[in-house]
Amino acid sequence: MTFISSILFKANLKLLLRCKDLESSQALKLRASLKKAACNSMITMLEAIDQADQVHADSLKQICIEIADAGLVDLFMGFIDHESDSIRTHAIDILSQAKTIRPEILFEKLQDQPNSKEVILKLFSINKARLNPAFIVFNALELDKDTAERVLDVVVDKAASINLSIIGDRIKDIESPDFRLMLVKFLGKVNSANSAVQLCRFLGDDFKPVVTQSLKSLSQFQARINVNKMLPFIEDMSEDDSFIALQIINKNMTAKLIPSLADLITGKSDDIREYLIHSLMEYANTENLQILLKYLSMQEWQGRNKAVRCLQSKSTEKIYKIAQDLFNDENKFIKSTARMLIADYKASLKPEGVINLNEISKTALHQSRQVREPAIIILGMTENRKSLTILAKIIELYPDSSVVVLKATEQLTYSKGLEIAFKCLKMGNALFQRQALHTIQTITTEKHAPKVCRTIKKFIPYLKVTVRDAARAVVIEVESRFKPTTLTKKETAVVEYPRSNVQTEETCFSTTFNQENEPADDQSTQELQKGDVWMERYRMVDEIGRGAMGRVMLVVDEMVGEQLVLKFMHDELLSDERAKQRFIRELKYSRKISHPNVIRIYEFLTRDNQSAISMEYFESEGIDEILKSGKRFNVLQVLNIVQQVANGMEAAHQKKVIHRDLKPSNILINEEGLVKVVDFGIASELAGDDSALTQIGVVVGSPAFLAPERTKQIEADSLSDIYSLGINAYIMLTGKLPYQGDSMSILYQHAGGKAKPVNQINQEIPEDVNQLVKKMIAVERPERFQSMQEVSQAIEELK
Repeated sequence: MTFISSILFKANLKLLLRCKDLESSQALKLRASLKKAACNSMITMLEAIDQADQVHADSLKQICIEIADAGLVDLFMGFIDHESDSIRTHAIDILSQAKTIRPEILFEKLQDQPNSKEVILKLFSINKARLNPAFIVFNALELDKDTAERVLDVVVDKAASINLSIIGDRIKDIESPDFRLMLVKFLGKVNSANSAVQLCRFLGDDFKPVVTQSLKSLSQFQARINVNKMLPFIEDMSEDDSFIALQIINKNMTAKLIPSLADLITGKSDDIREYLIHSLMEYANTENLQILLKYLSMQEWQGRNKAVRCLQSKSTEKIYKIAQDLFNDENKFIKSTARMLIADYKASLKPEGVINLNEISKTALHQSRQVREPAIIILGMTENRKSLTILAKIIELYPDSSVVVLKATEQLTYSKGLEIAFKCLKMGNALFQRQALHTIQTITTEKHAPKVCRTIKKFIPYLKVTVRDAARAVVIEVESRFKPTTLTKKETAVVEYPRSNVQTEETCFSTTFNQENEPADDQSTQELQKGDVWMERYRMVDEIGRGAMGRVMLVVDEMVGEQLVLKFMHDELLSDERAKQRFIRELKYSRKISHPNVIRIYEFLTRDNQSAISMEYFESEGIDEILKSGKRFNVLQVLNIVQQVANGMEAAHQKKVIHRDLKPSNILINEEGLVKVVDFGIASELAGDDSALTQIGVVVGSPAFLAPERTKQIEADSLSDIYSLGINAYIMLTGKLPYQGDSMSILYQHAGGKAKPVNQINQEIPEDVNQLVKKMIAVERPERFQSMQEVSQAIEELK
């Protein structure tokens, strides 16, 4: 039957080619007959095209096109890689003119017939007006990268009609970073408001080039775009990327955007805050400033205060005039901030290049703390001894501003400021006492060093328990700096002398205690003792530690019969409700970490004016205790410890939790060699300031493990933790810290980055281990490992 059909097809074909009038009834019947039978004899049809004159050849091609449009496109697709050049050419020509070509078959051919890629891409281009661009985009992602990019280029000018939100929904399914990058470039070429929205969804990508390309594309958009979608990602970007993002925000700045910027302006990055406020001030008017302050008032207090201080730095005549319009605003925060900006501008007026002390003193003595404290800061910049008289008066009238006064006193550097510092040291507030000690340590001169040391020693029994170690540390540091006396064991012991018998020297520091200034007892409630039961559940077994933050107790949870640890917080650290809320928030983050190498945090407990954290009990020793005992680790042991810490820290970093204080005492190890990390960033959170440099007594010893960027007040991140872990590796391998000296000296040495290689100290250490440590403690952040996972993998390759 097929043979007969073939004969009939060829006969009809010859008859058609002989017809002189292709519109005659005979010709039309022959054309219809050929269309019905051509499916099985298409090669014969295509070969006949070459043998016919132009008119008949065009007629045969038209028959083929009609056959293709009747649903037989696949038939001609089978010929595009035919061995015959003639048949291949005619098939391509017919497909180019077919109106019903299906994109599915084109994608199938791209995957099954790679040798025909150029032909198929040409067909994509020819037929793009009839192809569904959304279908093209999705299926392109299944091809190899080069082919996919060329397919996307075909439909880029039609992509504005695509529902691009569908593409955004599929982002998470695109595993290849190269393909995500390709898609970002495609969306950039589309250059529409719709594509801008989708580009913003790529800003949280783990592959940095994707983020950078997304920002590059967004920055080149001519039309105004809605930048709200990009705001949540900015703080986690690299410095270069965040700068591009901020430029995009500046380009698209409107008053409606101000509320959305409040989170960033009160966020962790000073650079972002500075840029955004500078940008907003360019658009400043009464309405915009009022909106900004309204939304700042709703933010967490610490970030809000940083934002206000940044606003102060923009104190210009323009802002001064705008703030006057808000002088009596109904909103208390707006009113007080406006008045502060006004006062700040007035105080900054400098006749003949000198700060006007008369103006600044009036502002510094203002009853409003928000107005007063910016002026106090300016007093610290005056370099005028008369400023100390004003600062001393402020302490008497407004003791709640003691910390700011002490910092200003410290900046002035005059030794007469010791009178102010010792006056604050007598106050019963631990935060004031810590700052006073820091100020004393900074401004003490050789002349006053002996008196300073003797006086502090006599103060020690009357200081809060949590700052006594800090006081001893100040004495030791001052004595090592000036060698005025030798601190004996008797002098450094904490002895509770009867207060009636205490005689303090009448020195220039006025250190005598008045009855009303005697410090209260350290505990507002009776300390729990061994055997006591708290909350009808936790039986005290033993005190296993005591430090700046509080007591650490081993307890039995009698409800479940298991041992755990309760860390009771000193009252002073939780007396401020805002500090308490910050602490609870930090605990919420820490509780998210579930990893074998991290001490598990359970919950926050409070009753009877006592507050505690409950956590896993891990019978172990701190690395610091092992080092102090004189024991040494071999190289393999150190690698195992560091790898376990890195694994635990990677889990923490994945949950956006930064440790901030990785040091040997926070790394525990048991007899089986299991390592766990403890105390995630709680001390820095409690102090209300992420700077470890200013928290004397809270993070004692931390400067030895502090990343160089922290000395520049840059907030800790995962790279800071990597640096600290590298210092831990260094001391475990060598028994020595890379940098030694007083606190400030150590910090400068960190910034210099000239640590002696570990294998020069311990020649048993292989060079590859030396390079590992060197990379972990690199001063320049790009030169460090970029994640704890990288550290762990590098160690795995060494073992």
